[in-house]
Parts: sequence; structure tokens; C-alpha cells
Amino acid sequence: IDAVSGLIKVGGRLDRETTAMYNLTVNATDGATPTRWATAVVAVIVTDVNDNDPSFDPAAYATTVNEGAKVGTSVVALTCSDKDAGNNGEVLFSLSSDGSPASGSGSSLIDSDYFNVSLTGVVSLTTTLDCEAQRTFVLTATCTDGGSPSRSATADVTVRVECANEHAPVFTKDLYV
Repeated sequence: IDAVSGLIKVGGRLDRETTAMYNLTVNATDGATPTRWATAVVAVIVTDVNDNDPSFDPAAYATTVNEGAKVGTSVVALTCSDKDAGNNGEVLFSLSSDGSPASGSGSSLIDSDYFNVSLTGVVSLTTTLDCEAQRTFVLTATCTDGGSPSRSATADVTVRVECANEHAPVFTKDLYV
């Protein structure tokens, strides 16, 4: 605190995630005889800067879904958080894959075309799955904060398709002796 002007200056780096507010007790005297003085409490609120990356917990996901699951079925719930406050700490989710067609599917769809992620991080089916066409999907989940510039984190999401017993047994001969 400047003794003449009363200007309060920061003497070091502040971090809102460590201490969000400081209460300073300021005493002022007039220097006369007899000395008169006053006390005031000054609240210093530290505003947030986007200095933290979001992070997934866990860092990778693996789940299984039955091939008979309906469109809209929840597959896995992603969890991502950011220590920053306000827009800097709010995260949005997205899904992607390597961009190559789903292996063995005979389709031009990529892995991420089979799934959607909600604003809250719930991954769900956008189409039905067939384990004979593709047994495993490998996705990349991204959570991006609302800061400017934004920060992001990624997590691998592996979805395995569990085959349903959709074929009745068949006898290979008409008669067994």
C-alpha cells in the first residue's frame, strides 16, 4: 500500500484457484498530534483467467454394448472438469475418430458416425450396431472449455459390441443314427 496515495498494488502472482478472495484490513493515520486514525476492510476478488486445461476422469474409457441396443441407448458417461470458473470452466464434449471408414463394415461411415455425445457427456447410439460387421469402435472424446483462447483435453473411448445369439441352431443332417 502506498503510504501517501493509499494505492494497493499486488506484490506477486495471484491464482484464483488457490485463493479467490483476500480481505485486507487497512489502517490509516493522519500524522497529527493527537493522532487520528481509521480502519477499513478492503475485499479483493481475484477474477479468473483461463489458465487450466480441462481433464477427463478417467483418462480413457472402455465399455461394451449389446448389438441389439436401440438407437438412443446410453453407452457411457464421460466426466470432464476444469478448475477455472465461469465460461473458462464450462466444458463442451465432442466425438471423433481417425476418419477412416469403420473397419469391415462395408460402409462409408466412420466410427464416430455411430455415436453422439450430449452436452453432459453421455455417449449414445445414433444407429444400430451389428457385431458381425464391426466388433470394436475406437473414438476420441474431446472436452473443450469456454475460455478465449479455449483449452481442451482428449480421452480414448473404446466400445466393444457384444454379439446377440440371433441364429437358431441348425442340424446339418436330416437324420442322425
